[in-house]
Amino acid sequence: MRKQLLNLLLCVSIFLAGCAGRQANSIALKMQGDTTLPAELQMVLRRAHQHQVISEDWGTLSWVASKPLGNAEGLTVGRATIKAGQTNPRHRHPKAEEVLYLLKGRINHTLDDKTITMSAGDVVTIAPGVFHNASCIGKEDADMIVVYSQGTRGFELE
Repeated sequence: MRKQLLNLLLCVSIFLAGCAGRQANSIALKMQGDTTLPAELQMVLRRAHQHQVISEDWGTLSWVASKPLGNAEGLTVGRATIKAGQTNPRHRHPKAEEVLYLLKGRINHTLDDKTITMSAGDVVTIAPGVFHNASCIGKEDADMIVVYSQGTRGFELE
């Protein structure tokens, strides 16, 4: 399961990086310009304006795929930003494994009673039920991709 999540995370990060830089493949570019998608493509393509964005004092969460969004049954994919100098709340996902891929910035990430420092390109895997959170310790915002092993990730504050 962990290897599958890491492979999926790599594919998602390449896709998001390509879309962000407008360097997507020709199929994606054709679909971006098509405003009358056939029904079978409407469930597989989620446009940027359709992402569920949640703004918090500490940063943002942008959910791009999940069971509640209706475009993924068995996983949740999102992008999180933690503002420079800010910390997200300690929490856990009781039944979902989480993979976090740091695209930009530096964070201290706590896992139960341990803290690890992460830089751009680092990946951490968090087992279900482990309390964790991240503090942005760099001068720039931390930008990361998060993937969960379930379509409904579950979220509990400590």
